[in-house]
Amino acid sequence: MDKYKLSLEEKESIITWDESCNVATIYTFSKSLQSKFDKYCRESSGNWELISVDSPSKTYRTNKSFVSFRGCKRSMTEEQKKAGAERLQIAREKKAL
Repeated sequence: MDKYKLSLEEKESIITWDESCNVATIYTFSKSLQSKFDKYCRESSGNWELISVDSPSKTYRTNKSFVSFRGCKRSMTEEQKKAGAERLQIAREKKAL
């Protein structure tokens, strides 16, 4: 049987969880995510688990606290950048003491 080639649109990743428990399930076709999650499973097996392999996809289980979503990168004015740099410098100086 010929191997079915998936389109980019079909190579999806799906993250699911419900509010009744702390477990997230991640189903992915992404090779880069699979590599990252396989590494997590090896290095932190108590927190990450590979639960199924259905080539070319894999499904993982983890604590939903390990799943995060980042917002858009915010733009800062020059004044905000300067104020942030000053706060960072002060924090570094306090840490050095």
